[in-house]
Amino acid sequence: MAVRTLCGFAAAAAIIAACPARGDDALCGSVPDLSTNPPLALGHVAAGAARIHFVKGALVQPGCPDRTPACAEKAYLVPGDRVILAMRRDAFVCATYINAKGGDWSGWLPADAVADDKAAPVASSDWIGKWSRAEAGITVKAGKAGALLIEGEATYGAKDPDRVRRGAVNSGTIDGEVAPAGDRLSFAIGENATLPVDKGDELSCKVWMQRIGPWLVVNDNNNCGGFNVSFRGFYTRKP
Repeated sequence: MAVRTLCGFAAAAAIIAACPARGDDALCGSVPDLSTNPPLALGHVAAGAARIHFVKGALVQPGCPDRTPACAEKAYLVPGDRVILAMRRDAFVCATYINAKGGDWSGWLPADAVADDKAAPVASSDWIGKWSRAEAGITVKAGKAGALLIEGEATYGAKDPDRVRRGAVNSGTIDGEVAPAGDRLSFAIGENATLPVDKGDELSCKVWMQRIGPWLVVNDNNNCGGFNVSFRGFYTRKP
């Protein structure tokens, strides 16, 4: 289903205002930091109200998240919509909805409006395929002895006609061979080989990935390409 919003689809970060807030409010508007092994879960909006609105955090409005109408976002979900669940705060859970076109929205939802789904074990074959999000693509192939061959390209500015005209599009690539540990994997790109992520130096490109439901979640350390280039995001598998 498409994301439901009364004012169109936008990134949560675009509505952040400058005001004091707890750190988890900022984190709920971004891709989870997979380097810290956050507890991500798969869920869906439970049966009940016809619309479940996302709830503002304190970065947007002091005193939120709260169940008062003043804290309700215009964006909403309906029963059955699938979400990725992250941190919880009191009676709210940070959730990410990804629409059919790969656009995503992260924000707080009332925890009692969301049901957890039991995730199936992730096999090595579940990683294989071509994954994409705006300005990035990752291809995963089967390697030897249970390893996966991972290649990716990302850009910054490729959707901006002015940057394209000026030749100001930045790019980056990743290339690794690594065995997954169930639903997660990580690696650093060394000079001549793939390294364990903790063996890369401070200048190495480091990548963390997690398979959850139909999606691939990716995080990096911002050293995998030119200025503003990152592979961070929620990816959907191409048919």
